[in-house]
Amino acid sequence: MAVNFAPKDYQEDILRIETPSLVLVGKNDESFYPDQFKTVFEPAENWVSVKILQDASHLDVVSDKKTIKEIMNWIKE
Repeated sequence: MAVNFAPKDYQEDILRIETPSLVLVGKNDESFYPDQFKTVFEPAENWVSVKILQDASHLDVVSDKKTIKEIMNWIKE
């Protein structure tokens, strides 16, 4: 988690993703721009699925039961 606060080159990191991954962001995130996540992760779209959680803020993503449901649905896919 600490690495996420000061990545050296997040774009390069995204290009190196070669494992199926799920990225969750709350639509009401106070720290990031949720509407930009799909664009940012587009270079890794073969590996990354981006989901925007409605009615969720930054910390809601780690504490909301909807998050678990999204993860379970993604695993089943």
